[in-house]
Amino acid sequence: MKAALFGVLMGGILAVQPFADVIRLNDGTIYLGKVASASEDGVVLDILGKSLRVPSARISKTETDLEALRSQALEVFLLDGSVIRGKVKDYDSEIGLFVDLEFGEITIPLDSLGSIQDPVLRSRYRGLPFQAGILGGFYQPVGSLSASFESSFSITAFAEFNLRWLRGLYAGVDFSHFFMTYQPDANLSYGTSVITAGPVYQLLLLRTSEVAFIKNLVPWAGLSAGVAYVAVEDRTAATSYGELDPAFGASLGLDYHVGARFLVRLSGRWLLLPQSASAFQLLAGGLGLAYSF
Repeated sequence: MKAALFGVLMGGILAVQPFADVIRLNDGTIYLGKVASASEDGVVLDILGKSLRVPSARISKTETDLEALRSQALEVFLLDGSVIRGKVKDYDSEIGLFVDLEFGEITIPLDSLGSIQDPVLRSRYRGLPFQAGILGGFYQPVGSLSASFESSFSITAFAEFNLRWLRGLYAGVDFSHFFMTYQPDANLSYGTSVITAGPVYQLLLLRTSEVAFIKNLVPWAGLSAGVAYVAVEDRTAATSYGELDPAFGASLGLDYHVGARFLVRLSGRWLLLPQSASAFQLLAGGLGLAYSF
């Protein structure tokens, strides 16, 4: 069944691709050339006089002319490390690549051309370098101390840094404050502030989808460890004190990207605070906004 499905797919590609001039890859790379052949191992492209084999799973789509490129802002990387930003107007296998800039048109010789990149698709594939946001939420105490504390509200600020060496892996840090109501004694007021850090993995696979709604979704999961400060105020004695405890957490969530920079985050979290006498645990949910850089 798999082989038959692949045969139908490859047949469709070959039926269309011999006349394709633009080959777009999932990671934002753009090739100008022709599809010469295809097999289960990949697709062979004739690109500016050179033959290149690319796994078919890496190909996002193909276009039969340069019309879309002429209206799209792209990045042209040269072999000397410089980057030219503009719109590809045309190319010639003898002369080079014609790029339309804001101030005019330039011609890039093929022997100095490194690669052509779609920065929007590249950012979807790799993830943006940094994002930060704030969440408002509600939590439920669980475990041995759940009978002593009511469910209440929480607020969280977070930041995540893209670790480029592995796609989708981020280093995350967050600060949360949990408003607490101690049921046995209304004269005792509790509040807990927690700062944790750890890895966050974003599943960026959906970001290269052609479906508008799907390509905006990023499921994610994270682990964290840090410290918590539990503050206690005794209104009867007019005193206050606190203690530092370790904190461990795990979280799951879903981001929905709104435009190029903003995203809406839905998160769920389990948090454990081991204490000298017992352990405080909670399950929390949050909803908020973040901005990506």
